[in-house]
Amino acid sequence: MIEIINCSKRDNIGEKLTLDFLEKNLVGYNTILTNYFLPTHTSTLEIDLVVINHFGIFLLEVKHWFGKIIADQRFWQRESGESHESPISSIERKAKVFHGYISSINNSYTNLSKTGIVVLSNKQSKLEITDPRANKVFYLDNNLINALNSASLLFHQNCIRLSKENIQKIVHDLLQNKVEIDNNILGKYKILKEIINNDLYTEYQAEDINITNRKVRIKVYKIKEINSKRDIEDHIVRFKRDIEALSKLQGEDGFVVPYDFTRDPMTDDTYYLITEWVEDNTLQNLLESKSPLDWNLVEKIIINSARILNRCHENGVIHRNISPENFYILPNGNIKLGNFGLAKIFDFPTTITKAGVTLVTGKYVAPEQLKNSSLVDERSDVYSLGLIWKDLMGKCISITAKNKKLLEGHIEKMIKSEPSERTTLKDIIS
Repeated sequence: MIEIINCSKRDNIGEKLTLDFLEKNLVGYNTILTNYFLPTHTSTLEIDLVVINHFGIFLLEVKHWFGKIIADQRFWQRESGESHESPISSIERKAKVFHGYISSINNSYTNLSKTGIVVLSNKQSKLEITDPRANKVFYLDNNLINALNSASLLFHQNCIRLSKENIQKIVHDLLQNKVEIDNNILGKYKILKEIINNDLYTEYQAEDINITNRKVRIKVYKIKEINSKRDIEDHIVRFKRDIEALSKLQGEDGFVVPYDFTRDPMTDDTYYLITEWVEDNTLQNLLESKSPLDWNLVEKIIINSARILNRCHENGVIHRNISPENFYILPNGNIKLGNFGLAKIFDFPTTITKAGVTLVTGKYVAPEQLKNSSLVDERSDVYSLGLIWKDLMGKCISITAKNKKLLEGHIEKMIKSEPSERTTLKDIIS
């Protein structure tokens, strides 16, 4: 029998794969605690999986890393080039803390075996290790099952064996004394709310734990399946598109500020893109409002959106997803452009598009972009912006006949079916 108790909500593919494997293959009476947090003098330590059975307590540190890993006693270097403290050292340190922790709960637990092991959950990982503790590293195979269902890794052979009743008592005591942690913490950020959850990413509003009142927007990207190093590289190109485009535009007004792009240190399948938070008052909200729009506001939005998009094009960036929901309205009435995840960057060596593949659909997408996203240029963005202006004008009051005629003339030239017949933003601005 295997009982699984989730101590904290975590979404880690490596832990899920390991848990599924253990659930199918362990024999005898086992209880598994997932994401167990134990207190230290200054903070908490997370243990990915705690397996308790007849032989004792096994603490599992799970790494879902892809490719070749070069390991010695101090560091493990991943194929990506990143180096980390040896997970063996990490889990052994946690095992020592856990020993003191559980012994303080009940002195009779001093003679229990507490063993830390490392699990490589990605079938594509290849470990080259010179550490004499290599016998504590396992893949998801029979060697792991044999280690957990035998006395081969016990701290010492005189450690007491546990009955079902003993295991239940230990689990009860651990749960009674576990640390309740905030499941909404992601690195140094506290998740405030979920904004978007789609096939490409999950987006959150969050705040920096260390900087008061600093809110950020976090996009969490996940690779659904990794079969080669090329899979990782191709996905990273896609995930970084947003921040690569924004980085080219820094120093220009009117763009969301990029903060960071980082890989989850526990796994190769999860990446975080962190940008400035701009309150979710968008042009989409404005257009969906039942209230009419004043011309002064509409004029300001039109002038600023033309200037902002022209700066994109001058810096070699084609947005390819110009829509009302991607223009954010600031309290002073100015706007910022964000969501560059589908952008085309002229001096970027790779592209996320394939011939004949449509990246985005909808009312504001230029007809040529629906046919082939990889071949579009500035004129496709101009088409989309023209349709936005048309919708804004349709809700506008107090616009003079002269201004209306001028704006209609610009829009007519911006939304021509043939790209070659469309006007440029430079001509409009001038």
